[in-house]
Amino acid sequence: MTNETTAISESETEYYDEVTYQQYRDEISETNYYVTKIPNKDKDQNFIKLNHGFQYDSMNSGEGETVRSFAHRKNVSFAANASIFNTSNNQIRGIQIQDGQILQATTYSDYYTLGIKADNTLVAYPPSISANNILQDGCLNTVTGFFPIIENGNPVDSSIFDGKNQSNEAHPRQVIAQLPNKDLLFFTVKGRTDLSKGMTYNDCIRVLQEFNVTFAYCLDGGGSTQSVVRGVLLNDPIDGDGKIERKVPDFLYVVKNVTNARNLDATTYDLGNVNKKVSDLKADLNKMGAFFDNVQVVDNLNNINKSGLYWILGSATGAPSNDTSWGIIHMQHSPNNSLQIGFPFHNTLNGMRSRRTNPNQVGTYYNWRNL
Repeated sequence: MTNETTAISESETEYYDEVTYQQYRDEISETNYYVTKIPNKDKDQNFIKLNHGFQYDSMNSGEGETVRSFAHRKNVSFAANASIFNTSNNQIRGIQIQDGQILQATTYSDYYTLGIKADNTLVAYPPSISANNILQDGCLNTVTGFFPIIENGNPVDSSIFDGKNQSNEAHPRQVIAQLPNKDLLFFTVKGRTDLSKGMTYNDCIRVLQEFNVTFAYCLDGGGSTQSVVRGVLLNDPIDGDGKIERKVPDFLYVVKNVTNARNLDATTYDLGNVNKKVSDLKADLNKMGAFFDNVQVVDNLNNINKSGLYWILGSATGAPSNDTSWGIIHMQHSPNNSLQIGFPFHNTLNGMRSRRTNPNQVGTYYNWRNL
């Protein structure tokens, strides 16, 4: 028992603890997003390399692989989807270079190539630049997403992307960005839900400038958007009512040398499994209208017209009582048919209560009653 405990404890340190993430909300676009920070060096001043990997370690396997599956196989600290691809056969698009070897030299459409130099410096190349020239410029890895949106700290000329890749529409986005000190940011935008609409390119530019990035480039997005940190998928899937993670052809990732891979593999697997079960449960609840990502504070329960979780003070209109605050689940079937369940903040004589709309008088509720 002692040996097992020690081994697991040691394995946990083999992740990059320096890789951190945080969730934010942008009220302008009405969207939640994650920012994952990958420093250029760890706490011991060792370089943290950004790597380029493929579906089951083969660019041409055609099977596709979820980011979570790839992250588990490789025991990575972070992984994200990368290149665009043909969704019918999972064949990857554009110039692909891995560890200094050109695997695919053909550009795709007018999309830019993202180059990654040995020190993680990011560079975007227009389709007129060949794979050989990119390699000669010092980039050891490339992926092909869409377009750069920030270069040298400033937004690029919008003519580069305007009207392309649905840039003016709100969608989930995956953007890789860089700070002046070469730290990397992965900007993972949720979307296509009532709670998170998604972002346009200009939304992404506006938010990323608040983080003072010098460079930003749009990777594949939409339903392909996935970011995994230490076995945990940050954003919610879109396919299959929020339960199916999309298979993609390649990945950008960071991994730390592992001395006890077997135990770390078990830890990653367990974290991933628990996270997947929670994600699936959350998807089921979302279908019923309970959006648990964001509890809204309201001051009038009688005016709510959308299912979800709410928080009120005792002074709010329609509150079950005025001597405590309340958590409220609101279930809306139709404009004149809804049910509310209240949970008191203070554990006093107040118990859970419920009320429903009065079908004989539109826009009114029956009195609250104890459950």
